[in-house]
Amino acid sequence: MYFKLFVVPGIWSFIVCKVIIGWIGTWLGSPVFGYWFSNLNYQNVYYIPAILGAFALQILVVDVVKTLKSSS
Repeated sequence: MYFKLFVVPGIWSFIVCKVIIGWIGTWLGSPVFGYWFSNLNYQNVYYIPAILGAFALQILVVDVVKTLKSSS
């Protein structure tokens, strides 16, 4: 399956959508998805829920922005 994860073209898409939103998703991943595999963590960041949170939040933000762009 192929996702088009572009909100705006160019470097701003990478900086705003990929890095900042991914970082927020990573931070929220463990509290939302749980604390999996106690040996796969660094301090309070659990790797698998953090990756899932980053992907989920990026897909959600891109979908919301595309929906708002198409409705206006």
